Amino acid sequence: MLTSKSCAEFCDLNTEDLMTFKECAHMNSEEVCAFIESLSATPQGCRKLLKMMHAHLERVEAESSEERIREAHQAINQFVATHHFI
Repeated sequence: MLTSKSCAEFCDLNTEDLMTFKECAHMNSEEVCAFIESLSATPQGCRKLLKMMHAHLERVEAESSEERIREAHQAINQFVATHHFI
């Protein structure tokens, strides 16, 4: 059985990143992993994923605690550091 951690590792994400995408896309862990894996193979797909993360950050900033905002920022920073945009 796949766990959230194994899905995140498969997509080169940490658990926080995976949770961010789950909230953005309203999908379960397995669906998010397939979605991310298909898009992260190209710079255009990575930019699309980053755009989703920024939209999620705007919602979090309007509705959530400082801790959740910090987690969303960390997820974006981690994604940018580990994926190709050019």
